[in-house]
Amino acid sequence: MRDPNRAADLLDAASSQGDADRIEVVGLDLLQNSEIIEATVRSAVRRVGHLDVLVNNAGTAEGGAVEEIPVRLWRRVMETNFFGPLACIRAAVPGMREQGSGAIVNVTSINGRVSGAGGGPYAASKFALEALSEALRLEMNPFGVTVVIIQPGLYKTAIWGRPYEVNRDPKSPYAALNRDMAEFFENGWRDPAVADPAEVGQLVCAILREDHPTLRYPIGRVGGGLSARELIDFWIKRPWEEVEARYRDE
Repeated sequence: MRDPNRAADLLDAASSQGDADRIEVVGLDLLQNSEIIEATVRSAVRRVGHLDVLVNNAGTAEGGAVEEIPVRLWRRVMETNFFGPLACIRAAVPGMREQGSGAIVNVTSINGRVSGAGGGPYAASKFALEALSEALRLEMNPFGVTVVIIQPGLYKTAIWGRPYEVNRDPKSPYAALNRDMAEFFENGWRDPAVADPAEVGQLVCAILREDHPTLRYPIGRVGGGLSARELIDFWIKRPWEEVEARYRDE
């Protein structure tokens, strides 16, 4: 955890299931340099002897127009959502490869396949993690290591309600877009499509029991009642002109 002092809820939940003694919380900030991240993961692996599963689930977002979002915010999103997971993967892969087993689960998003106005940094980071995952899956296949992508829709996690730096200047040429993004970040969790993230955790467990998991697993729903799979299929399989037309109509 980035702040191990916030582990109380996790440990209480584990204790209620009789699993508290199976959890060790380690401090790890994905905004640190990759050498520190890799060393932290390797140290944890040494303590337990070997690594069976790595789940890259950390995520952050920034919103607004590409023109207006400061480069430092683009970098922060990429460091958390892409370079941090990359460092964890680099630390995990050698041991998994040598033992001939293991699984790497990269939690991306529907925005790993679908981008839209106002969500450039988040989508860019998730697209990048999906591209990494495709390459890694092909590289790890000969060594008995599985790589899987999970693409959640809307879920009620701590990503909502943070103090995002959306430009609120009413004179901005993107003022309407920025208002929509600020509203989404602050109140999007109220959307009926937002579900309990426990079902994503349950999917991870189900995937790890499969003999031959596939590459991508869309899960959940998005605004407007579509499932994550339906939205991704629409974006990928339809002509781009049709996607643009639908976007203009919303």
